[in-house]
Amino acid sequence: YAIKHYGESRIDKEIQQVIKETPGLHMQSIRVTDRLMQICRNIAPAVVTFFATPYYPAVNVSYDQKIEETIALVKETFEEKFQCQSKRIHYFNGISDSSYLNFAGDMSQMITYEKNTPNFNATYTIPFEAIKEISAPTLLCGPIGKDAH
Repeated sequence: YAIKHYGESRIDKEIQQVIKETPGLHMQSIRVTDRLMQICRNIAPAVVTFFATPYYPAVNVSYDQKIEETIALVKETFEEKFQCQSKRIHYFNGISDSSYLNFAGDMSQMITYEKNTPNFNATYTIPFEAIKEISAPTLLCGPIGKDAH
């Protein structure tokens, strides 16, 4: 709507100005969206959905043969050396750098993400094509929780 009614050049300038004034990636998305709603106030009230950075793509490589073999070895070693039982969780719902090692999704979903992230390709980007090319199996071993670091 904003580009259609005010032109790409003006909207780009507005976005760049907000980004320049806003240091945090997360707040950039929020403030860009807020600024665009100020410009487009004639459509208010409105519900605006957008993505705020950072984004960590979901990764689940359960049942990959190499992963299964590694899990068996880790579990066996853990039990033998430390006399502890480990618990397998198929999906890690936290933030992990391994999110950038494997891409099993639909690239059109990432285009939707890009188009709905106000600061994407300005101060934040994700190399989706490179991640898809890597597509390495990933395995997280260790404690879970905010104090695990």
